[in-house]
Amino acid sequence: MKIFVRSSGTRRKSIELGDRIGGGGAGDVYKIKGRAGQVAKIYRTRPTRKAYEKKIEAMAVAPVSLPPLEKANRILHQLAWPLEVLEGRQGDFQGFSMPEIDFKAALSLERLLQKRSRAKSGIPEAYRHRVVAAFNVAALVARLHKQGHHIVDLKPVNMLFYRETMQLALVDCDGFSILGSDGSRHPAKQFTPEYIAPEFVKTKPSDLGEEQDRFSLAVIVFRLLNNGLHPYQGSPIGGASASTLAENVVSGLYAYGLTPDSRLAPALATIHTSFPRGLRESFDRAFGRPRTRPSAADWVGILRPYADSGRGGLQVCSRNSEDHAHFGEGCGWCDLEARVARPVKVRRSSPASSSTRAAPSRRSAPTAAAVPLAGLVRARGKRWFLAALFAGALSLAWAEREGELSRVQPATDSGFLLSEIEERCVEMNVDAGKMAAGAAADYCYRYYSDHRTPMTRQVERLLGVRGLDDISVRQSGGRLRASGSLASREDYTVLKDILNAVGLSGPACERVRRSGRIHVRCDMGPVDG
Repeated sequence: MKIFVRSSGTRRKSIELGDRIGGGGAGDVYKIKGRAGQVAKIYRTRPTRKAYEKKIEAMAVAPVSLPPLEKANRILHQLAWPLEVLEGRQGDFQGFSMPEIDFKAALSLERLLQKRSRAKSGIPEAYRHRVVAAFNVAALVARLHKQGHHIVDLKPVNMLFYRETMQLALVDCDGFSILGSDGSRHPAKQFTPEYIAPEFVKTKPSDLGEEQDRFSLAVIVFRLLNNGLHPYQGSPIGGASASTLAENVVSGLYAYGLTPDSRLAPALATIHTSFPRGLRESFDRAFGRPRTRPSAADWVGILRPYADSGRGGLQVCSRNSEDHAHFGEGCGWCDLEARVARPVKVRRSSPASSSTRAAPSRRSAPTAAAVPLAGLVRARGKRWFLAALFAGALSLAWAEREGELSRVQPATDSGFLLSEIEERCVEMNVDAGKMAAGAAADYCYRYYSDHRTPMTRQVERLLGVRGLDDISVRQSGGRLRASGSLASREDYTVLKDILNAVGLSGPACERVRRSGRIHVRCDMGPVDG
């Protein structure tokens, strides 16, 4: 496919588009033949092209001063910023060329937040890497703000990090709020509820700017430093009903302040009490006092002493120098390990291999659970137990994406980890002080488990290889069911391809987009045996 680079002269330069390599809701991304390191984004529809034309022109004539990085003779770009305006044969706007982000060297920042996703992606567990990444996020946002641009929909899923350097790359730059060289503003079109400042919940994305970026940047920094936890995530106090993160943000339920919130308790996995007072005060300003919310440049100054190894602000833990580090107030990671039960083996009187073990039917599950549930109800009260159970179920919906608890992960006899809902069941029982970790793991396995088979493990392994870590596969009623969330339509296509490849009839999938993610459930089967 031939397309042309817009020129003020009469002679235009043509380029040839190669293979399609990606895309989103607005357009498709193609290789450019003969131009290594560059790609083209072509908008699909006439209304979309009309909506973006002036913004892309403004971005192309005023590039951000941000030179690419060099690593092992490779060029690592930090912004997918428009280089040239592209048009059709008749001079009609089509899209733009931009630097190609090396997706083999970069991963979604979302993967850096969770211990489980770090392990699956081969990312080092060392805490210092997340501290450096937080500093680099702030530095990149500060550079954009200095030139008058605002991101607005700033969130980890729209950011990539280079695993070798922890430097950041921003994609979907055409979605930013752009300041033109003539002083005109080309606004953003969308935002994500969990990253919107409370005072802007009823504001249109087109009316948002730097103040919104200050809030979402603070959320990202908090999550990177505090075990992936969202600052408005925690446990309701006093029997209150659990709410979504977006609702907590609107209500101002910030659970990690110097003055504790009376409505929401911090999550079990937090290490925020090990932060130095100055850092905690900065978060208090970000989430409690909007008028004094730190800017991106402020965060650069706040984090520099800890990100710069030469300044000694971040100290190596004497007990675990490889993974742990702290700010001089004691190692929060060691404290966390002392609070949370470590992985244990489930010991059974008649162990069986996972390939032949079938979980109890749903009919038999209440019998197995009767004694432990009754004990919890007597110990803490029926109202507490129902609220805790509801909160645990609700938190499942936010699992990997929202940085839930650093889970207790007891293994079965065969070494396979329990499912997420089973892990939360263990945490609730252990936290209540009524069961040891091993007994809780045994009970939760029997109470919640679906059938585990070689087929479910095979499909989950295939999904994991392709980076679809938020999809779980279980067998129930003679059929397989895959459910979870995806980041893009491309991931959805990959999911369908893998499910088709395992040779089952179907899959029949239901999907809905919420908060920038595609939530999906696919039923397959029937399965032999």
